Amino acid sequence: MDLYQITIVLVPYHSNLSYPLKEEPNPYTEVKLTHDMLAMTEETNMAYNSVDLDLCIEVDQIHYCENMHLVQIESEPSCTSAIFYNIHPKIVKSKCNI
Repeated sequence: MDLYQITIVLVPYHSNLSYPLKEEPNPYTEVKLTHDMLAMTEETNMAYNSVDLDLCIEVDQIHYCENMHLVQIESEPSCTSAIFYNIHPKIVKSKCNI
């Protein structure tokens, strides 16, 4: 699995740069995530915290995690996987705490 660290980038709600952003209390998106790492394959994805990976042994950039229980639900995208796979914005909004 490829492992990605998730970084949140604040993006303005309006694509029109002349829109007066100062009039809104918070004119930027704020996604609040429960995990900061995402492991991905073409078939599945799993969310982790960097603290989870601290319990693993890393050899040549491969993490061996003998004490980690893996839970996989293929039919339900997470917030981060919905963004990664460019799923419909309504689904992203429902999955992400925005």
